Amino acid sequence: ANANAPPPGVVMVDLMGAPGTRWGLGTRLAQAFLAAAAIGFMASTDDFSEVTAFRLLVTAEALQCLWSLALAAVDVYALLVKRAFRTPRATTIYSIGDWVGRTFSQAPQSKQPICHSLWNKQSIF
Repeated sequence: ANANAPPPGVVMVDLMGAPGTRWGLGTRLAQAFLAAAAIGFMASTDDFSEVTAFRLLVTAEALQCLWSLALAAVDVYALLVKRAFRTPRATTIYSIGDWVGRTFSQAPQSKQPICHSLWNKQSIF
């Protein structure tokens, strides 16, 4: 029998980017890098401290960066011990964490254009 064959009844294959794989590690590191780049670009603007949506978005992206780095550390550990953490509990934690991170990130992004347009209209008067 094949030593790498999944146990009987398991039909899932390793998906690209799944937790505990090299692609998963790469994905998490890319997420952390892009979140850090977004923070840097937003914080470098002149009116960063005046626009509330920017401050909320920087906070959300900082949390996303920390979450991605934490999961990247889990992926490194999984690769070192050659074990994937794909239990229902771990999958639930990953899913909820990603959902919360994206929700916090999307909320200020959707409000920022509205706040910016209102701010511009107020400065005209």
